[in-house]
Amino acid sequence: ADCHEITVARKAPAKCAKCGSSKLEQDPDVLDTWFSSALWPFSIMGWPTETPDLKYFYATSLLSTGHDIIFFWVARMIMMGLHFRKKIPFQKVFFHPIIKDAKGQKMSKSKGNVIDPLEMKEEYGMDALRFTLAALTAKGKEMRLAKDEIEGYRRFLNKLWNASRFTLINLAGFDPSAAAPKKSELTLEDRWILSRLNRVIAETRESLESYDFNVTAKGLYDFVWHDFCDWYLELIKPRFYEGAAAGAKQSAQYVLHQTLTDILKLLHPFIPFITEEIYQKLPGKEAESIMISEFPTSLKSWLDESSEKKVRAGDEHPAAKTGQSPAQDWRQKHPKARQRVRAFFQRVSPNGGAHGRRADRAPEVFSGDGPGVRRSLLAFGRAHRYPQGKSAAAPGDGAGAKASR
Repeated sequence: ADCHEITVARKAPAKCAKCGSSKLEQDPDVLDTWFSSALWPFSIMGWPTETPDLKYFYATSLLSTGHDIIFFWVARMIMMGLHFRKKIPFQKVFFHPIIKDAKGQKMSKSKGNVIDPLEMKEEYGMDALRFTLAALTAKGKEMRLAKDEIEGYRRFLNKLWNASRFTLINLAGFDPSAAAPKKSELTLEDRWILSRLNRVIAETRESLESYDFNVTAKGLYDFVWHDFCDWYLELIKPRFYEGAAAGAKQSAQYVLHQTLTDILKLLHPFIPFITEEIYQKLPGKEAESIMISEFPTSLKSWLDESSEKKVRAGDEHPAAKTGQSPAQDWRQKHPKARQRVRAFFQRVSPNGGAHGRRADRAPEVFSGDGPGVRRSLLAFGRAHRYPQGKSAAAPGDGAGAKASR
């Protein structure tokens, strides 16, 4: 209008409500929110001009969205894509769950039940938050998110970190380019973990391709925590002791290196920061970054049902018959040593650091300064504090060495 008043109305007005002028002009740069969203699959790439990006990226393969806007957005994108491009803009739609609080209520600032992801990142680390969301992402279901869930999966990252530290310490002198041992030269536990690893690789690929992210996360969690950490690492420890046969140590190093490398690659899409940090410490890296390394492929030649049955039946370790891991069995038989090991993690370093460690045990294996991992180390230290006012000799540190709070 002549007075530059903006008029908003359901029907086209005949004159300006302020000055009465009939010289009205429709704003040329306003679209209905959902109408403009319907054009999104191709409008962001230069349409209506046939740009190289538009030719290459339209149509795409997958749309990820919430089920609450199927009609408002998804259906309209399909209609507009067919109308203007004569092609559906995406072949598949993944409906992720709606995140709610622990009681199943929608998050709302007025209710005070909002879990801010930026605050969770600061408290638990981004990797822990990412893995939690993946583990709780079930198709077509709501997600009930609580801080306890994130805390639980942070412990899993601590487990991975400490298993990696053990692995790197015991890979000293290992040459990844050396000839791999023959399958017949491997021990039962070696053949078992490699069989389980290749089975998990196949299951991971299958669940990722079908977008079953919670299935993938659970499978990797169980394999890393129970098979790799609770069982395999405990079973091979005697092979790194002084006096152990050289061949037994070398084969253990080969399997340990191969298994941890594949574990990091499988977990990388979920926890990119800690996996990249550990990968950079591995000897014989195949790529500059884990992001561009080859994703693991399952090899049927390594599947060994016989070894898996023997380990499940408890033929390898008597503790298996009671449902215990070798570590649990050893701790029950050596209760005092268990307390000494716990005290070892509490030893305060001379410079006042949060974590003590033996000076003769590869102190530079992990600096703890990499992205996304420092918080995990601190969490591990808090979780293993020695009782207030107590102290105990740290094993192997010599006379006078103490571990205290």
